[in-house]
Amino acid sequence: MKKILFSLYHHLPDKLKRLIRLYTKSYNDVAGGGQTLFKDRIEREMKAFLKDDKSDWNAIRKDIRKCWLKYGSSPEEYFLFGFRNLDDKERRKFVTDYEKDMTLKKKMGLDIFSKELRDKYSFYCLTKPFFKRGASKITKDTKEADFVEFAIKSKDLFIKPDNQSRGRGAYKVTITSESDAKREFVSLKEADIDWMIEEVIVQCEETKQWNPSSVNTVRIPTFLNKEGFFVGVPFFRTGRAGACVDNAGGGGIFANVDAETGIVYTDGIDEAGKFYQTHPDSGLVFKGYRIPRWKDLLETTERVHKECMPHHLYIGWDFALTNDGWVLIEGNWGQFVSQYADHIGFREKFVKYMNAGFYK
Repeated sequence: MKKILFSLYHHLPDKLKRLIRLYTKSYNDVAGGGQTLFKDRIEREMKAFLKDDKSDWNAIRKDIRKCWLKYGSSPEEYFLFGFRNLDDKERRKFVTDYEKDMTLKKKMGLDIFSKELRDKYSFYCLTKPFFKRGASKITKDTKEADFVEFAIKSKDLFIKPDNQSRGRGAYKVTITSESDAKREFVSLKEADIDWMIEEVIVQCEETKQWNPSSVNTVRIPTFLNKEGFFVGVPFFRTGRAGACVDNAGGGGIFANVDAETGIVYTDGIDEAGKFYQTHPDSGLVFKGYRIPRWKDLLETTERVHKECMPHHLYIGWDFALTNDGWVLIEGNWGQFVSQYADHIGFREKFVKYMNAGFYK
């Protein structure tokens, strides 16, 4: 019976699907790590963003629901896009995470996402020449001796769940002996999930200065279709003091980058909607910062998309800069969070690129 209902649900119009999800526990609450009633999520985000704001909260609640039904915008997006101050015409200029996912599912299918993007080790195997470092996967069948050999050789490891995102569960560890490696192996196996392990990236001083505890990266969204190769709005990401990841979902800060020049053109922003002229820990100014070796990054991204994954219409790539050049970290169906930083909608270009047809 459940399978029949599930099948029927997926044949409904998107707006009706969202109406059903609005009043059920089927709305995926990524930030909270579980399932929650949508109305509870609305309340949580209103308290976070409005705080002591004396506006009509009932009117805002209704408007958030309206925006979810009309555009698929989450309560977070409602505030981060600045929807409170926009009319319907302006709101339609934004591509929401829901629309992005639904479009990609229809165009690409979930199978290719699960096999080639969500599975981080599979992605590594497809794009290995651009990683420029060793990596391995820990599964229930992995032998201790294989892990120990890799760990001792690499010494400094970055470990993350193979099917997670937003930096969840990721950590660094230093292996100095065989006993260290064996203890780490036992710990990983006890978690009963698959892990991606890789050699730690040693970033260059130009990006390390922003926050030395995290590898600070550039997310560069690209589209590849029969009309050509296109770059969306890239953004520079930096972690906070003590954090090992730079993801905004993990407390990091990001700022938009001009795709042609590689110059940061917005203040930094976090996922709580707070803007920063300077990094709160290092004191560096976001606006005007020039990403080093920008032309190399553009050329590298075009190469990896065309050479390794030409059957993908869209990928959000994460790159880090080392003394030996740009190295790939991962690829995904990344959110267009650049819209948070500049409040400029990306929907028109997204629709155009996605409807142009496949490159190959």
